[in-house]
Amino acid sequence: MKLNVLLVSISCPPKKDSESLQVAKYLKYLGRDAGLHIDIVTSKNPTLYMPYDSSLEVFLRDVRQIINLPLLESRYTNVILRKIFPSIMSMPDSKKSFSFWAYLVCRNLKESPDIIYSRSYPLSSTMMAYRLQQHYRCPWVLHLSDPWTINPLRPSEPAKDWNATMESRCFSAATILSFTSDKTLLRYAELYPNFAHKMVVFPNVFDPDDLKDKRWKKKKKMKLVYTGGLVGTRTPKIIVDAFNLIRAYNKDVLSKIEVVLAGEVDRGVKKILEDQNLGIKHVGLLAFDQAIELQSDADILLLIDTPTKNSDDAMFFPSKLLDYMLAGRRVIAVTDRGSCTADVVRNSGLGDVVDHNDAEGLMNIIIKSFKSWELSEEDHFSRGSADEFYSAKNQASRLIDLFHEKKQRHDRVK
Repeated sequence: MKLNVLLVSISCPPKKDSESLQVAKYLKYLGRDAGLHIDIVTSKNPTLYMPYDSSLEVFLRDVRQIINLPLLESRYTNVILRKIFPSIMSMPDSKKSFSFWAYLVCRNLKESPDIIYSRSYPLSSTMMAYRLQQHYRCPWVLHLSDPWTINPLRPSEPAKDWNATMESRCFSAATILSFTSDKTLLRYAELYPNFAHKMVVFPNVFDPDDLKDKRWKKKKKMKLVYTGGLVGTRTPKIIVDAFNLIRAYNKDVLSKIEVVLAGEVDRGVKKILEDQNLGIKHVGLLAFDQAIELQSDADILLLIDTPTKNSDDAMFFPSKLLDYMLAGRRVIAVTDRGSCTADVVRNSGLGDVVDHNDAEGLMNIIIKSFKSWELSEEDHFSRGSADEFYSAKNQASRLIDLFHEKKQRHDRVK
């Protein structure tokens, strides 16, 4: 008998968003003869900051029912509310109205769920799942792609107590607490020792169907590529500083290296790029398939993590790493040396790790790669097969087994 699985996620195909792409990859393999009926609760299109991408519709083909709910937000109201009532915008986020419509879900959902599977960010997805779990009283697998109260990039005020209360309440109600990295799990196990037995890791994943033979070929210039957002404290300043050092070291080397950045930038990053005179190109925001094509054309892929104040806070597993694995190219990761990113890069043999403020270290890594490029050393740039641990097929199979296990245990206890 098939299980009825209710997926609750604001970030869901066909929205173009990093979390939505992860949901898409899991969905693809949850829907392939997996013994599941999948229903979805998500927000209507368009959703603010999550543009519609028609190419992602294909990931919904095995879904039985989709309930699309309105969100009461706009750019202007968000700005006003953050200034006048900042606490409201942090309870838990600007999409909090999503959870208001739980009664509509209960009224319109055709089949009661055997399992609820929620994906956050945004955290309002978790709030909706909590309300639905309280109604249906079924097992709930709560997944946090990023931490909640221990997130160093999420302001703790002005709603710190409210978020701590709601996190504890949701963690208590959930059957399973799922995180993307061991570092996040360990931090939460220290904070909630009574819930440690519920905690598991389900990492960000790649789609094995996207694996292609992408042998490295030398071109006229060595090409470094970064794809992703550059906003706030995540900036390309270290790249600019490193290339200024390379120019002082040898101008001829600089003329044989190409750097291309793609993705959204803010005013501060625009200023950094406008002031540099090093030929670093910014090509703007690209469609998903265009970004993948740019990655495959690179010799080296750059990854820049958001800096944290201490290494214990570097818990994030950027989904970008999985795209880079598929590209099969050497990675240079600008990150904390004790971060989750650094662990994955080292353990998977993807390339090099450099600290956020170590421009000289980055210069040395690039110069070393340039010498390998001059000698046409393919092994330096080709990374081989992606680590199967991060395959969506593999992790979806684990998740399916977990669904069946928790449903059987729930039925025995009833």
